[in-house]
Amino acid sequence: MPDVGELSWEQIQGRACVACRTPLASDRVWRDTVVVHQDGYGLPFDVWSCPAPGVGSPPRGRSPSG
Repeated sequence: MPDVGELSWEQIQGRACVACRTPLASDRVWRDTVVVHQDGYGLPFDVWSCPAPGVGSPPRGRSPSG
């Protein structure tokens, strides 16, 4: 898990993979919660990643039947 300071805003908001920065689809996988500190407040954000190959949905662009 990268340090929160190394994450892009898209990664922090859950729109891009926390590992590879690829835009995420509905088959994203929850990875962790990071806390962004701003003006004395800690704001929690869930971060997500691409699914592992072979787990859950078929690879993007392929049908379940192959």
